[in-house]
Amino acid sequence: MAVSEVPIRAVLRRLNPSVAHKAAEKPNIDEIYAPLHHADALDPNRALVIGGRGVGKSFWAAVLAAKDGRAAAAKAYPLLGLNRLDVELGFHEGALGTGGIAPSPAALRSALVVAKDPVSIWRSVVLKALDRGAGPQKLNERVKWLENDPETFEDLLLSSDFDRSKRERPLLIVFDALDVLANDWETIRKLTRALAKLAHEMSARRAIRLKLFMRIDQFKDMQRKTFADFSKLQTAAVALEWRPVDLYGAVFTRLWRDVHANKVIRTLGRAVPIAVGGADLPRELKEDENKQDALFSAFAGEFMGANKKRGRTYTWVPKHLADAYGETSLRSFLIALREAAERASSKTGLAIDSNGLHAGVLKASDTRREELKEDHPWVEDALNALDGLTVPCEEHEIIARWQNAKVLQSIKKRINPERPAAPVQLELSEHDTKEQALLDALIELGVVERRAVNRINVPDIFRVAARMKRKGGVAPRKG
Repeated sequence: MAVSEVPIRAVLRRLNPSVAHKAAEKPNIDEIYAPLHHADALDPNRALVIGGRGVGKSFWAAVLAAKDGRAAAAKAYPLLGLNRLDVELGFHEGALGTGGIAPSPAALRSALVVAKDPVSIWRSVVLKALDRGAGPQKLNERVKWLENDPETFEDLLLSSDFDRSKRERPLLIVFDALDVLANDWETIRKLTRALAKLAHEMSARRAIRLKLFMRIDQFKDMQRKTFADFSKLQTAAVALEWRPVDLYGAVFTRLWRDVHANKVIRTLGRAVPIAVGGADLPRELKEDENKQDALFSAFAGEFMGANKKRGRTYTWVPKHLADAYGETSLRSFLIALREAAERASSKTGLAIDSNGLHAGVLKASDTRREELKEDHPWVEDALNALDGLTVPCEEHEIIARWQNAKVLQSIKKRINPERPAAPVQLELSEHDTKEQALLDALIELGVVERRAVNRINVPDIFRVAARMKRKGGVAPRKG
């Protein structure tokens, strides 16, 4: 299918996998792809959004924070009223100084010392969102002022809520990157619980809302050490996920927007057949897995080998990029397809081929491991000790390796100025041994999975970069 080779491969090579985004940065409007079920994640009335690395938490936070981002999202989700919103960032990665309302981690740590109740810290952030001139400008002083005179805050909150409700101009305060609130779990836990309490309190207001984008492990930790009424927040929580049909829809959208690739997609689509006569990407290419499969097969090959024994290309890619929860991040998917396009051979007549897709999984696995090192420094120690291990394996084989390599001692010696150096599970008393606590921490992150009693498996997205083996699986790099 030589017609597809050049323009489609060119677009795939230009894919920007940097879904990792800072909420304070202006998003690229052209990169917005809005699956229908992501509407809940942007809904101002849904306070808690939960997701793993690379699923777009910070990207959607940035879309909400930017006026043109909200305008673009409003077209995809017209029922949410995003165009009527005023949005402030209550916390985000890189927050510094007193210019915005978002405090820095250093300011938060200092405020915890003076605050009688950690919730007061976040109330003082809301206060600044309501009125930049209300109260002292310094966070510490504003917290003390607010706790000494809570009625002033309450009066301002009520009057602002009434005014915004009357004008139909709601205020949404967005909190992102909650894993960098501090560099130790105890402080992160205090601040996160306090913020969640306030988010629940604010649900009683008519036109002022909080939205929290939270990592899965933080959410699970909050479930262990919860507070009154957390169940109400939890019930309305939104899981931010990318189904395979969404992943392919995002890629087809980028191909459709390229003038040269668009012509090829239309040509291939007619043979599927797909109704490709309109200006917008056909709905079938966003929602119909069979149509997506047929189109992807046309320029990537139907199978990952000579026949179906190696698996269908369409299902093989997301399956081998998924974590232990079966979830694939958009970033990993884009990285894999971009690498496949870079490695593809022109001799096949395809835009990408099976060899390139294998290389793409290796690249995505390398990137995912680097992300783990950044978010959870202790994971590197745990995985290094498993180099060469064949999975699935018995639980005791993993624990023996950790004991021989003195992994727990290495983790305890780690010092990280920005993030917790050890998993929170090591602080809990619910495990028989610290090694079992470490294993549970990896399970909670989706890095490993229990398949049966005492049988442990590691998904390819983490296994390959860790140079672990699996019979019939993608081979790790040598050396």
